[in-house]
Amino acid sequence: MVCANLEKYLCRKVVCEVCFEDFGWNWDAAKGCPESYLCSHCTGTCPTRAQCKIYQRVNSKRKSKTELKKEAEQSSAEHTAQHKQPRIPPVEHSLGSLLPSPRAAPVFGEMGELPRLR
Repeated sequence: MVCANLEKYLCRKVVCEVCFEDFGWNWDAAKGCPESYLCSHCTGTCPTRAQCKIYQRVNSKRKSKTELKKEAEQSSAEHTAQHKQPRIPPVEHSLGSLLPSPRAAPVFGEMGELPRLR
């Protein structure tokens, strides 16, 4: 049985008599008026194991995985931005000039004197 939308170039589905029986559709009613018969795809009543339904399920799963991946990437980027430590410049203390520099080299004086720091 050919879909009536074939003449309008909207559909090209053909359903055989065996498929009519498998899905419990009335072959005699469709055969009696073939110019008004619309396939299950055109009426939006495709069975769950029809190819279009399988494609819809696969594509919706693929889309949801992609959306979850994007959300995870955005969340990770936001988390990193929130917890990034700001760089704090070193602070000069008021006693800083009185304390010896950690890199000061000792200067040796005469014998018996302790080394002094410059």
